[in-house]
Amino acid sequence: MMSWLEFPDVFFGTAPLLNLFNMEAASLELLVAQLLFALRAPARSPGAKKRTMIAIPVMMLAALLCVQCTIAISTMQRSILNFSLIFVISIALIRLICRCDWQLACGIAICGYAVQHVAAATEEIMELAVAGIASLSGFAVLTSWLVNELIRIVVFICVYAAFWHWYIRTFDVAKARLSSPASLAALTGSTLAVTIGLSSYAYAKNLDDPTEFAIRAISALTCIIILLLFGEVAHSQALTDELAFVQHMNGLRTNYYEQLKDTIETTNVHYHDLKHQIARLRAATSQASSTTNSVNATHQILDEIADSVSTYDHIAKTGNAAFDVVLTQKSLEAARKNIHFTYMADAACVDWMSDYDIYSLFGNALDNAIEAVEKLENPEQRVIKLTAVLRGNLVNIHISNYYNTIHCDDDGTLRTTKTDAASHGYGITSMRMIAERLGGDLAITTDNDIFDLGLILPKP
Repeated sequence: MMSWLEFPDVFFGTAPLLNLFNMEAASLELLVAQLLFALRAPARSPGAKKRTMIAIPVMMLAALLCVQCTIAISTMQRSILNFSLIFVISIALIRLICRCDWQLACGIAICGYAVQHVAAATEEIMELAVAGIASLSGFAVLTSWLVNELIRIVVFICVYAAFWHWYIRTFDVAKARLSSPASLAALTGSTLAVTIGLSSYAYAKNLDDPTEFAIRAISALTCIIILLLFGEVAHSQALTDELAFVQHMNGLRTNYYEQLKDTIETTNVHYHDLKHQIARLRAATSQASSTTNSVNATHQILDEIADSVSTYDHIAKTGNAAFDVVLTQKSLEAARKNIHFTYMADAACVDWMSDYDIYSLFGNALDNAIEAVEKLENPEQRVIKLTAVLRGNLVNIHISNYYNTIHCDDDGTLRTTKTDAASHGYGITSMRMIAERLGGDLAITTDNDIFDLGLILPKP
């Protein structure tokens, strides 16, 4: 009597049926792996779940048609053609599910294929190991169809879970774009040629175990290298996007301060003229008034006028126009928010820097300080201090203030507390980039509830 473990081997003994089963399983495994990457797409359009439910039977039907249309072809050629067609069809289905362009769909497809192929190669290696154990131990049941399928299921679940935790969940698939569609096509074609070619060769030929193991290992390693390449491309693109955003924000800041520079220069002239006019008016009133009460009342009015324009005493005069603009603007802002802002600096500390760097460096630093201090309720802590000292050819800059809370990521990077995190949180990044470009260093200390940002820059 036939054992129930042997029955599937007999049922699938014919090549077309076995090939059909393998193609259906591989197609489903491929689509699942690609959907894992599709979950990392920037935005999934409505109806994605419904389209996924449609894509699964379409994939199964495509696998069936591929097998039926290639029965007459030799084993190796049939395997190459079937898997190539299924991969091309999967690109179209991913594009349908995600409603994305062809380049993104192709990137998702090749990454998903790489994970699926690593799992398939691992499963084949496990089967070789189990077969070796079975031949040594005499347990023929270990090589049965059912055991092989259980190994396949367990291996695929473990490999997919491992890649999700290690790679996919932190992978920004939208940024994994090569420089051109031609580069992506060349990479995709070469990957498929190596992996499908090697796997089909191993499947069609009766190879010894060491040779088959080497072929499976090489194809799996190729796919891992492809995934690492896409990961580096995504990381590089993320840094490029961040740099472009920082430069854009600093450009807006530069334009703002350039406009403010003209306003401050004009206001400074008017302020000095107004002070002289008040002084002349006070002298003329004292001579013309006949009573003491009238003089006192007039002087009181003039004192109120003088107080109303005393805000312009905050105009900085370090000797560097760009530095003066930043210090003046932040002094006025701090005064409006009842923050005591003091600074000790001169033009020698910054006269070698470009206006762009001055605006970006000190503007970001003082913005962060004001934002932190204005949240404090204790008026004695609403203080910001800036010092810029030149010692030899080193510029030593410190901006210190009290703070309430600081949010940090796991790696110690400061994180914005604003709700719109996508548009904020680049201040420290921008300052660090400028400091490194100028050959200096940026350090942050947070001792005794005091946040101190220190910059050491070599003056050329």
